[in-house]
Amino acid sequence: MSTKGSRKSKPAKKSRPAKAKRNLRRAKPAARGRNASSAAVAAAGVAAAAGVLLVNMIPKSLSFEEEQDSEPMITVNPNNPDHIAATAFTPDPMGGGLAPYFVSSDGGKTWVLNTVVPGGKRTSDIAIAFSGTNDKFYAGILRLDSATRRMNILRTDNFESPTTLEVIEDRQQPDQPFARPSPWPAEPTRERNGCM
Repeated sequence: MSTKGSRKSKPAKKSRPAKAKRNLRRAKPAARGRNASSAAVAAAGVAAAAGVLLVNMIPKSLSFEEEQDSEPMITVNPNNPDHIAATAFTPDPMGGGLAPYFVSSDGGKTWVLNTVVPGGKRTSDIAIAFSGTNDKFYAGILRLDSATRRMNILRTDNFESPTTLEVIEDRQQPDQPFARPSPWPAEPTRERNGCM
């Protein structure tokens, strides 16, 4: 069969996903240095336009702090979504013997440190959770002030209280704490300490 004189067929239109992939390949690399802050401001503007609130939870008085502040965790009180707590490897800014966690009682708009975690002057491995049945606040920590590896399970009735968290269990040679309080199946108002 001769192809002479036959019409060439048009190439099929590229689908939107293919065009999107092509545009991603052409995207510029992430900003670095001085341009990074401009990129962050632009990203914050896009987030605000989308209805997302972007907040720096480091209190203004601690903006000079240069610690690692890694391994963050955040928990929201299911009984009151304005109550939010967060952790990271954060030192006590006053250099005391207790470690802090971040507290917000206005839905994350403002943050303060609550320095009430026993076990050393900074948080290390720490997991936090609000109770699912009441306003109790739980934490599982690896203590930095112990010669051997020790995990404490902590609790308070008020996550904003300036009182040191109560140690409700002390375990030797644990690995990573993870907090998840949950009700007993037979007694929904009674709670288990779900730190592992």
